[in-house]
Amino acid sequence: MHAQRLAQRIKTIGGLLPGSLGNPRSQTYLQPPKETTDVVYVIKGVIKAEEGAIGQYNKIIKLCEGRDYVTQELAIEISETKKTHRREFVVS
Repeated sequence: MHAQRLAQRIKTIGGLLPGSLGNPRSQTYLQPPKETTDVVYVIKGVIKAEEGAIGQYNKIIKLCEGRDYVTQELAIEISETKKTHRREFVVS
């Protein structure tokens, strides 16, 4: 639902969303592992994906400062959700 909420915000402020072919394909860490029962591989992939998303949302938060508080608040909310989700997979 995060992507849908962000897409709706982009549309609201007059932006355009890329088609599926407009996005680069460079993510390899969430591809199925050779050993389909390798749970550790999957967990590490989830953690890396969440950290990447958090980093991107932090960029949005900084870019919006003083310009677009609605989008900034949305990015803060989603970033906090991502942090919570990441925490579920990190071992203390």
